Amino acid sequence: MHAVKNHLAHFVASGKLDVGSLVAANKTEQIRQAAAEHGSDSLGKLKAALGGDYSYGDIRMVLASLQTRQDRVG
Repeated sequence: MHAVKNHLAHFVASGKLDVGSLVAANKTEQIRQAAAEHGSDSLGKLKAALGGDYSYGDIRMVLASLQTRQDRVG
């Protein structure tokens, strides 16, 4: 499943998939808040801040969606 979520993150980053169809809205918002508070440089720090209910794959996909959003604005 880990490899699948990594591939899906690629498609989220490219704008071909919407993160909302892959990660629950409440989890997406919590990950976004944690990234804003703790930064997005370390997946390990984000995972530790979020706890066991959040997978690295979910975190990667949400971060990819944030990058896509920034690319569209910038």
